[in-house]
Formats: sequence, structure tokens, C-alpha cells
Amino acid sequence: MMLTSIGYHTATIFRRIRANDAKRIYHAFRKYQDETKEISMYVPNDENERIKSAKGLQSTGIEVSTLPRKWRIEYRSVDRKGIIWTLKYFIYSRDFKEYIIEATINPKILTGIIDYISASNENYLGKLCERFDEETSKISDLLGTFWEYGLRRVDFCINFDLKELGIPCTPEQMMYLIKCGDRPHCYEEWMIRDKISHRKVSPKESLYLRSCSTNINCYHKHRQLIKEYPSCPNIEDSLHVIRFEIQCKYNKVYAMKHILQKEATYDPFGSTKQMLSDMTAKNMVEKYYNRIIGRGDYHTLKNAIETIESHGFMLEKEERLIDTLKMINQYRGIAKARTKLDTKMRPLFNRSLRELESIGVNPATIPKSFGIKFIPNLLDTFNTMLAYDESSDDSHIDPFELLAKPFENINNPNDFEYTVEPAESAQYQKILSL
Repeated sequence: MMLTSIGYHTATIFRRIRANDAKRIYHAFRKYQDETKEISMYVPNDENERIKSAKGLQSTGIEVSTLPRKWRIEYRSVDRKGIIWTLKYFIYSRDFKEYIIEATINPKILTGIIDYISASNENYLGKLCERFDEETSKISDLLGTFWEYGLRRVDFCINFDLKELGIPCTPEQMMYLIKCGDRPHCYEEWMIRDKISHRKVSPKESLYLRSCSTNINCYHKHRQLIKEYPSCPNIEDSLHVIRFEIQCKYNKVYAMKHILQKEATYDPFGSTKQMLSDMTAKNMVEKYYNRIIGRGDYHTLKNAIETIESHGFMLEKEERLIDTLKMINQYRGIAKARTKLDTKMRPLFNRSLRELESIGVNPATIPKSFGIKFIPNLLDTFNTMLAYDESSDDSHIDPFELLAKPFENINNPNDFEYTVEPAESAQYQKILSL
């Protein structure tokens, strides 16, 4: 089984329920907890913080409810059975409340495959639905079936096993190069407070970017498992794995589904199937990989300059491209270099980045200390391997894991067989521009 894989690793589904049904579901969970001891039902940390704040307001004479509005339900088994439930309600006015039941699903674990490394793919959907419905029927018929839920969040991902791909560098070196990549203007980088300088700094071996619709999380898988899942049975398999994931939040999922539903008139569940398809995963990964890590292979500064000079560009263009490389090398990253430029100069800088990638040169260059002159582009290497793998009749199954936050901040309560082919249609392509 190959560890290098692409797909999704977590999907959160939800459905709106009536107030009376919400109360009955709450008591059904309590009863199942008392009778089987299989689940644990509790008020999560972020809700406890809200209650604490409400009590503070109440002490000043302000009328506000201090009753819980959210409950988390987890299975007590080591693998949590691949499902985490959340029951919650929102107060919009005195007369209107909205009740929601959510399930965050780990497809691999739910379908009986204990593997926290490889990605899940579209082939798991049929078995996933079957297992989900089995679990809900044990607790309450009011929980319904999988197809009565809508998608709230999907975390797409690609795992690069550097050893499998023949990449001649360590995961730590690759993370350094990735962190020298770009930052889309609408994203904010999550940072940690340095104990020595008392300033916020970017973690050395991970990258986490946040926006209102999507988060980008890239990290060394082995480091994450050691910290969060040290008892993982195949933890040594993650030694050379870099994970790049796109966490699509509700705003993003809603916009994507709205477009896909127009094409799925023949099938009321077509948009969900398409959202969890291999084609969607591939398109999402490629879009964000190219925007952040970038196209082109990695070179040392000297070799990158020689590559530019070998193309016989006009002297002005050649000097501009070389100056751009030197500036990125000096400030150790594309995003950092851009911040040093006057606003008027940034369009020319962005043009230089596109021209460098067009000749196969990633603008981030390899430091001399690596002792390496050339590192191929991860995604290009993956696609080459995939094309070779598809040409040989060798099929394999991919496994998955539950993670929805930067692994350095895992305890922060605030972060917390279908074949689909319409990928070439104009409507489907719109989701890539969202």
C-alpha cells in the first residue's frame, strides 16, 4: 500500500432538527451512554468559556442564559469509531432558535481501516454510508440516515511520502522550502508565541493559513502523530510524509455545492458525491498547491540563475528575473520579499514569479547548507508517479485520519463506488475560482 495519496481525510455533515427532536436526541445519547458506556457526552471547552463569560455578565445584572448550548459526543474506543457528534443550538431572538446535529466523520476508521496516514477517496462513500446508518440506528431513529445530512466541511489533502517519490531531501528541509512559498492576500498565517523573544513567530516545521472560507495546513506528518497520536500503530510509516491539506469551511462548501447542484438534477445526492469525488480532491489540491507552494523545481540560487541565463532572454528581462530570485533568497520567502516592495512594484514582481515558473524554476531557492543542488516539484513528481501507477493495473486502497487544526495548536478550543465525470463542464470549473 502506498502512503503517497490524494483525497480527503475528514468530512463534517449536518442536519437541522426541530426543538422537540433535539431534546429527544439529547436524551437518546444520554441513555446510550448510560446503557453501553461506549460514548462520552460533555460540554466542550469553547462552550464552557462562553458559559463563563455569560456568568460574568449575569453578575453585573445583565440577563443572559448560562445553560449549555453545545454538547460533544465521542466514542470511548481508542479510534473513536470514526465519528464525533456535536449537538447544538443557536439563539437568534427570543422566539427563534436553530437546532443542529453534526457528525465529523473519519472514513477510514468508520469503515474499519485503522490507518492515520494515507488519504481516503471516493471508493469509501458506499461503505461509509452503510456504517454511518448502522451507528445512528443504535442510538435513535431521529438521527436519520447519511443522505438526510448536508455537507458542512470537507478537508481535502495530499500526502507526499518523500522516500516513495524519490525526493532527495528530509521532511524538515522540504518544510523550509514550502514555508518560503507565497501567501494569498486574503489569508492570515497562524503563529505561536516564542518563549524567548515573547513575539509571535511562524512554527518551523508547519504552515497554517486561515481565511473566512478555507484553511491551509501543511506539516510533517510524523511530528504531528508523535504529539497527538503517539500510540498510532503505523507511526513509523509517517517518517517521510508531508501532508498538504485544504480545509473547506461552510462558506466554501456551500458555494461549491450550489454550483454542483445545478448539474446534479438527475440525482438529489449528486453534489455530495461530486464533492467527495477524486476529481474534486485533485482540483482543489492543485489549485491551492500552485497558489502557495508554486510550480517549478527547486534549485540553488546559482543553478537557478544559470537556468535563466540559458534561455537567452532580453537583458532587461534576464536581470529582472535574477533580481527577483536574489530578493526572495535574501528575505527567505516570496511573501516576505513582496512586503518589502512598494505597491507599484508588486505587479512586476508577480509577473516575474509567473515567468520563473513558466521555465520550471520555483522562486524559492535551496540554501547552500542543504548540500543539494536540485529538488523536483512535489506535485509534478506525484502526478508522474500516478500516471505510471494507472498505466500498470496495480490498484491500491488509501487510509486516513482526523485533523482539523494546526497540530501545534491542537488543544486550542477556538480552532477546533461512485464515478463522477462532469469535471470539464463550465459550471464545475467555477468552483476553482471561488
